[in-house]
Amino acid sequence: MHPEPSRMPRHCRSAAPARPLLSLLAFVVAAVLCLGTPLRAADPLTPQEIAEVHQLVTRSEDLARRLDDRVICLNDKDQAFSAQSNELELRRGDLQRARDAADSGLQQARTEVDGYRSRLDNAQRELADAQNEIDRLNAAISRARGALDKCKSSLGPFGFLGFACDIAGELSGLEGKLREWNTRRANVAVQYTTAQVDYRNLESRLAAASDALNQSQAALAAAESDITRTEARISAIKAALETLRRERQDYATEHALFLKSFEEFSALDPETDRNFAIQQLRNEMQVMSQTYTRANALMDAGGVDLPDGQTICAN
Repeated sequence: MHPEPSRMPRHCRSAAPARPLLSLLAFVVAAVLCLGTPLRAADPLTPQEIAEVHQLVTRSEDLARRLDDRVICLNDKDQAFSAQSNELELRRGDLQRARDAADSGLQQARTEVDGYRSRLDNAQRELADAQNEIDRLNAAISRARGALDKCKSSLGPFGFLGFACDIAGELSGLEGKLREWNTRRANVAVQYTTAQVDYRNLESRLAAASDALNQSQAALAAAESDITRTEARISAIKAALETLRRERQDYATEHALFLKSFEEFSALDPETDRNFAIQQLRNEMQVMSQTYTRANALMDAGGVDLPDGQTICAN
């Protein structure tokens, strides 16, 4: 809706006081003097001027529609990008929670891997200790058997009574310990093999958790980049809207005054005195032409260039 134009002649509008308590009387006197000043006879509009007035009416109304359309377009874009920004903010929150969960999963996997690595190292040491003890027992048994053979030889024909040799009891004890250590080593070997399998599985989980964290961080970074780009778009649109709305408001004011003068001129009988209407129309036409040129230059500059290189609302 266009603003209601002032009915006071343009050259008298500056007489309105800024300090009403001190200048009310001065304003009344100025208005009376201004409105009471006799106007000299104005030259009738030439055919060329009349044609220019009609052209300006047509072009100014078309430009007014274009300004309105541009404002509507930018408002729509502003709302669309604002909605997109809100959605991206929600997505960023989801991605941050996913990133935190992935980071927690990675820390847990690292803790489990470290625990199983310690378990694997302990099993490996126990296996080595068992093997060392078995090797020691085998060596001791070998020596004991050699001593037993000597004892049997010393008995001559009674060598079959070798169990009577002292070393025979020691040999039996060594062989019993060897069986125990072989059993222990077998059990430790099973534990070590199981720990190796579990450790490899945990390493795979650790690698998967690391990949999940990297993917979450990449998705979050992409969302934050989209938010930054969208906010930059919104800022550019709002700046363009502020300039365009201000220009449209100035244009609407001058356009309304111009159309009002044109309507008043058109409503007068050509045979009557048109002095005031002609002069007023010429004044408004001059101002309207200047305002039109400025607003049209803004429209002819094209649409709004966004920071990412996209141009919107070019029509």
